[in-house]
Amino acid sequence: MKTLTRLFSNFRNSIARHIIIYFFMFAIIPLALVSLIFFSIYYQAQKDHIIKVQQEIAERLVQGTISQLQNSIEQCKGLTQVLNLSVQGAEGIESLLNHFLDHRPEYSLICLKNLDGREISKASRYYTFRFSELGNVVLDEAFEQALRGNITISSAGTSDFSMSPHVRITLPIMNLSETIIGVLEADVAVKSLWQLVSRESIGENRYAYVVDTNGRLIAYRDLSQVLQNRDLH
Repeated sequence: MKTLTRLFSNFRNSIARHIIIYFFMFAIIPLALVSLIFFSIYYQAQKDHIIKVQQEIAERLVQGTISQLQNSIEQCKGLTQVLNLSVQGAEGIESLLNHFLDHRPEYSLICLKNLDGREISKASRYYTFRFSELGNVVLDEAFEQALRGNITISSAGTSDFSMSPHVRITLPIMNLSETIIGVLEADVAVKSLWQLVSRESIGENRYAYVVDTNGRLIAYRDLSQVLQNRDLH
């Protein structure tokens, strides 16, 4: 009798174990796999959405920046057309540059160089250059391109004066016979870049920001972070 009872008990335990095993095999494990697949798909969908939003923001930033820089290039071209380096003299040129800065607050610095790369006039809304501070010979790629008649725009960086993102536009100065007689450099604040970034967000508690080619933060909704010159490389 005891033997039958023991066998019956073992049989019930065996069935229970099999039921538990089958339950895990056909219920828990498939459910876990389905959940894993679901969350993987959800995560990828969220990731794709964020990337899409980032691309849309980047396109808006690019279009806004291009629009502003195209306008700035036309303004600089207009300035070169009224410059006559051989007639106006140092005082006349400096007065013209300061007048240009007074009416266009996005510009922080204007510099004129002769064909040898020597500074002949320089004006800034933040600093008054003495004559003794001029004369530095700078022969960089942008200057060489201007001597070939090309216009160049530098990569974006942070202005040492205004701490706002800016670029440098370099273009040739030509006389009436279209002969290159000098080079103009203009530092212009990319206002559209900062304005667009400051109001862009990528979902809840996610915000857009811009770094320069060295990984330095140059545009973000929190100005204090930019002023710290944070390195996000």
